[in-house]
Amino acid sequence: MKFIMKIILKKFVITLLSCLFPIFLLASQDTISGYVVDTVGNPISYVSVYLKSHPASGVASDGNGKFSLIIDRNKFLADDVIFSFIGMKTLEIPVSKLLSAEYWKIVMKEQPILLDNVIVSRKISKKETKKLKISALKNFEKQLLKDFPNRNTSYPVVSIYFGGQDNRQLAKHEIIGFVDEYFKDYSDSINVRVSKIKENFSLEVDSAYSLLDQIATEKSKKSKKMKYNSRTIDERALKMHKFLWGGYTGNILDLINTDKLNRWSYVLVGDDGVLSYTDKTNYLGIVKMELNIDFYVNPSNFQIRKIAQSMVGEAHIPFGYKLSKEELQLINTLQIGVDTLDKYKVRHLYGDVKRNVIFQNVDGKMFIKEKNLKVKGTIIDNKKRKLNYNADAKVNVVGTPIIF
Repeated sequence: MKFIMKIILKKFVITLLSCLFPIFLLASQDTISGYVVDTVGNPISYVSVYLKSHPASGVASDGNGKFSLIIDRNKFLADDVIFSFIGMKTLEIPVSKLLSAEYWKIVMKEQPILLDNVIVSRKISKKETKKLKISALKNFEKQLLKDFPNRNTSYPVVSIYFGGQDNRQLAKHEIIGFVDEYFKDYSDSINVRVSKIKENFSLEVDSAYSLLDQIATEKSKKSKKMKYNSRTIDERALKMHKFLWGGYTGNILDLINTDKLNRWSYVLVGDDGVLSYTDKTNYLGIVKMELNIDFYVNPSNFQIRKIAQSMVGEAHIPFGYKLSKEELQLINTLQIGVDTLDKYKVRHLYGDVKRNVIFQNVDGKMFIKEKNLKVKGTIIDNKKRKLNYNADAKVNVVGTPIIF
């Protein structure tokens, strides 16, 4: 059991730290929680709960009608939260009101649905909900196979991220080049080819990178590799741009499994159909992770339009988790312009990763148009030293993709 926990912790720590390579200040967050019921008091599952101005950040109520929506108070205090479900009257409640209490009971009323001049007013049974999800998943899978056959694609891109810490913007890193996407089911499915690099660094970064260069140069001498220079497009920076892009698009198909219907929901949001996938992990209360992926599709043919992915996690380690040399090096990379750490034992870890993928139709073929990534995180060690980070990155496809 101790070995399994160590593996889970290591995976979680590396995933979060890898996301946090470019850095910003951690924003203030709040959680709106509660449960949704009908007028009789029965819980309503799969209710779509989202911000009016930012539907991509939404969640769906679970099998017991419970929901939990994380928001940034500073950005969305004047916004409204939408509660939407087929056959029920949509609710619109101000964020400011929902933040006034810790837990809410949301009551939704039935609303007749007009279909070809025939008024339908009834609840959807669990059996019908199951059939609806199975049908939606099968149609989605069929369309994905059509739009993303096993093919290799080269995307001309501009990939950029900003770095900052504690209200200081310290660095900007941009590459112009190509992302080659292969239909292989492993990390080598993405290759980044760089044509041009643009970088801007503050004076604080200069000294920090100089130290990193010294460390890496010594390491390179021992391994008889070429001299390392952190100002070039090194392996560390390439990993960030590869992480921003993600894996082969067709791997979405790996998620589709009708044997795990409880992880899926399907609702209509505006002109989009939204297939939502949720996966939760809770290991003895020490490591908690929740993954939510919303697939925005055309309701008529289930062709994908957008993916909104969110991963929220936290770890509370009773005796601390000692970072390996590799993980410590990554922490010190994040510590640009701040004291370099000789050792660090993680006691608490919080992370929030959001990624969006926008698609486009080019001459009848589906391709990626844009990807963006936002990461927030807090790390606290045994000495209660707190490190707050926030990453912001974006990659734009700037030309016609080439299938090869």
